Amino acid sequence: MKFYAKIVGMFVLLLFMPPLGLLFMYKFSPFNRRENFLIATACIGFFLYANYDLFFTDQYKKYPYELTAEELREKFNFKSEELAHQLQLKIDNINLEDNKFEHTFNKNLILSGKLFDNNNISAIEIFANPQNQDESFQAIVCMGLIISVLSPELDQDARSEVFSDLKMFVDKSVANMNESTERGNILYSVQTDENKNVLFKATIKKSS
Repeated sequence: MKFYAKIVGMFVLLLFMPPLGLLFMYKFSPFNRRENFLIATACIGFFLYANYDLFFTDQYKKYPYELTAEELREKFNFKSEELAHQLQLKIDNINLEDNKFEHTFNKNLILSGKLFDNNNISAIEIFANPQNQDESFQAIVCMGLIISVLSPELDQDARSEVFSDLKMFVDKSVANMNESTERGNILYSVQTDENKNVLFKATIKKSS
């Protein structure tokens, strides 16, 4: 193996797969012991920094039912900025009262929910009464953002499957629609009535 190829291979493995990188360094490194130590320390330090949330927080280990209303606000706004920033769909604040919370985007789009006794979310509802195509699109995006927050393991195609299961892309003039589907420990459902009101709900099944 050529000299430069050893160096490139060693750095790539140390940055992205440290255990293999250290083994590669032990067998093929062209540097002395002191230089190897400094390189390994810098690369592994960068790896730990880049994966801080994975190793030092519970962000990726928490179940959706361990989400507070404030955490929902933060994650929703982050996803909105990432996926739908042009809509400026943002939760400025959440009104908490007893074991309930609510946020009004506008008179035709309202988010509300309930909390378990430990202040983690037990259910989220989105009430929508869109009056035009833009408001319908805004409501759909809002529901999609909630799915992104509660089911972060789902990619775009999987989130679209949730909408498909709920028949969200059919004519909502059909009254008394009642559809549901499950993903993990989340039960998603949608209901419509004769006044074209749409109620989207995500119910979190608490782990036993």
